[in-house]
Amino acid sequence: MSQTTEQVENTDAKAAILAAARTVMTRDGGNLTIRAVCAEAGIDRPEFSQHFSGKVALMAALLAAPVPVFQQPL
Repeated sequence: MSQTTEQVENTDAKAAILAAARTVMTRDGGNLTIRAVCAEAGIDRPEFSQHFSGKVALMAALLAAPVPVFQQPL
């Protein structure tokens, strides 16, 4: 079953928001605000709201999503 372009874009947008949230949490010592996440992801609040209902939903997605692991070559 193939994904439509809209489904792929939604998945990419969600992944970008999650990555931005991880960056904000790391940079700001765990202090996560939707405003900071939106600024980091380069989106506005209405676009954020298309993917997450609020901070609790974002935190739940962060806990459920696998964290990307990057390994440096030896």
